[in-house]
Amino acid sequence: MGWPLAVVFVFVTAGNLAIVYRWFVLKRHGSLVPLIGGAAGATACFLLPADSLRYWWFVPLLVDPGAVPLIIITATFVAGQLFKRLTNGD
Repeated sequence: MGWPLAVVFVFVTAGNLAIVYRWFVLKRHGSLVPLIGGAAGATACFLLPADSLRYWWFVPLLVDPGAVPLIIITATFVAGQLFKRLTNGD
């Protein structure tokens, strides 16, 4: 069961990285697939037969731009918008 999740992680993360490339290099818009790749990779770390992978479960969540990085960017944006509203009195 771990190998299919590892393959999902690789493909979804590759797709998310391609979208980030489109944003910054090609200046085109795209939409990330949130959390699927990172969650699949983290779960695969627990299900694959290599016991040492269990210690590295968090790495897929950091590598996939649709997981933790997306959450951090979104939270920063929302906090900035909230701060603007509170300081402008709107």
